[in-house]
Amino acid sequence: MAPVIVVPPSNRSVVAGSSETTLECIANARPVEELSVTWKRNGMRVTSGLHGFGRRLTISNPTSSDTGVYVCEAALPGSAFEPARAKAFLSIIGPAAAAITVIVACPGVVAAADER
Repeated sequence: MAPVIVVPPSNRSVVAGSSETTLECIANARPVEELSVTWKRNGMRVTSGLHGFGRRLTISNPTSSDTGVYVCEAALPGSAFEPARAKAFLSIIGPAAAAITVIVACPGVVAAADER
């Protein structure tokens, strides 16, 4: 059976510096024990952060340099079947800015709530 992507990876947006994010790609083929799942980011093969026979890609402490299109490829090496591919976009959002309230007091200025 030719490789198929059963559950493709999902697009994700994460805050820079968060602990980690995981992309998952579940594939099937026959014989399943020969199935190979690989990942590429912006066309370059990813070799670190792979788990679960390559079906999960974990990016630790994501930064803006991790932004891009991630493609998972399921293949049966040595077979005549074409690999199945699915892609997801990972975007990194700058760290959340803390909300700051500034109160400025102006001595001698009195604001009237209702002047009639």
